[in-house]
Amino acid sequence: MFRLSEKYLLILTVTVSGLIALGLVVLGYFHFHEKIEVASQSLATLKAEIEQLYEKQKKMIELEKRINTLRVELNDAREQLPTEEEVPYEVFVDKMVEFSYATKIKIYSVVPVTKTGALVPVAFTPTSYQLDATGGFYELMNFIYYLESYKRFIKVISFKINPSFSVGENKHNLNVLITTYTYKTK
Repeated sequence: MFRLSEKYLLILTVTVSGLIALGLVVLGYFHFHEKIEVASQSLATLKAEIEQLYEKQKKMIELEKRINTLRVELNDAREQLPTEEEVPYEVFVDKMVEFSYATKIKIYSVVPVTKTGALVPVAFTPTSYQLDATGGFYELMNFIYYLESYKRFIKVISFKINPSFSVGENKHNLNVLITTYTYKTK
């Protein structure tokens, strides 16, 4: 019988062991490669979702800033609208009389106007007035300026100036439609 020397036996054992180990590595690679590929795809999907979440978080921060800006703008707008105490007819007429003294015009009438079907947001209540006055052109324009630059919001819807035909007078008649709004808190 053929007998191997110890040296060849050791080489043969190492070679067979190496081939078995290599076979196990190749088998493990094919066995786990699919699982590794699935895990890699899952990891890539998770990274993409995390990136989307970061983008959404950035957008939320921007939206929160925009909301805060809009709140400030709303509060500013609310400050420009008359308070409930300033809307009653007598108080409004008193303010118009104050403007007329400052601009040296004469107001003949201030009449509340009822409008129907106005498309105004529910949070705002409009109140319109028809105002008739007389004065010089400069004084009348100054009165319009007072209306439009008042700290509370008064919108000049329309105005018409008619010349006076009295001899020796430099007076004109002013017809103006103005609207003011109140803010209704919820």
